[in-house]
Amino acid sequence: MIEIKKNEFEVVFQGKNHEIDARILAETISNFNIIVNEINKELQPEQPLQLKVKTFDEGSFEILFAIFAEQTVRDTVFTILQKNNIEFAGTVISAISDLLSIKKFLRGEKPAEIENTKDNQTIIKNNSGEIKVINSKSGDIIFNNPVVNLTINNTFNALDGDKDVTGLKFVSELNEKQIEIPNSMFRKMSDNRLDSNEEIMQLIADGKRVIIKKNEPLSIFKIVFDEKNKWQFLTKLGHKISAIIKDHHFFERVKRNDIYFGFGDVMLVDLEITQEFNQIAKAYENKSYIITSINNIRHNGKQTKLEL
Repeated sequence: MIEIKKNEFEVVFQGKNHEIDARILAETISNFNIIVNEINKELQPEQPLQLKVKTFDEGSFEILFAIFAEQTVRDTVFTILQKNNIEFAGTVISAISDLLSIKKFLRGEKPAEIENTKDNQTIIKNNSGEIKVINSKSGDIIFNNPVVNLTINNTFNALDGDKDVTGLKFVSELNEKQIEIPNSMFRKMSDNRLDSNEEIMQLIADGKRVIIKKNEPLSIFKIVFDEKNKWQFLTKLGHKISAIIKDHHFFERVKRNDIYFGFGDVMLVDLEITQEFNQIAKAYENKSYIITSINNIRHNGKQTKLEL
């Protein structure tokens, strides 16, 4: 058995074949990097951590990431390589383990009950009446952070498309903690977000309606510094959209250099989608997008400030 250090965790793609689709592998690595960055920002943003990928040992995947590998690489281990942050790295990895275990525990459903205790614990009851107790910070992240939710969902959505992967195993805490998720659960793990993603529908005319989404994550694709022109974004499903930003406070902050952002950063926004009923398709079709409020910006990894 590979010895997993405190600042390491292992992700195993289970199956008969010692191979994995390159796209799924790349997406999984990217998604775990996003999750680590998000937890880092939630717990201790002043102490940045860097996620590195170690090479794959013989008997696993015949792939070598030479640029990122150290001489001591041993297996499919994702390692946070800042020696003075070993303890904090262990805390971040423990939080990832909590997030995956919560998703598995809820089986793709919303919790029946959530209770936060005075001793910094979150008590979760699923729809089968079972109880799970976790650290309150992990509970806060999984039930309030849309980027983490979407990233976990996207990971399992990608895995669900590869029938050769029979399961996913997450190993951490010096080999003492393992979470195994069979492929029969991949769809459930990718279906629902656990954070608050309120959606309101308003009928404005016959065959026309507006959908209002709160804290919707949009990845920046094209930046336009004119309030009258449309920005371009990628949605959580990877669709490119053009939207007008009508948040005047946001543009005032941009002019004052109070905020910075770049391509690939994720904006959490209140989004209005105007839809019209398509008689041929017998369904509503998205026609226009308006961002009424930019609530937060999540920076995607290391980025330099974009001078405005």
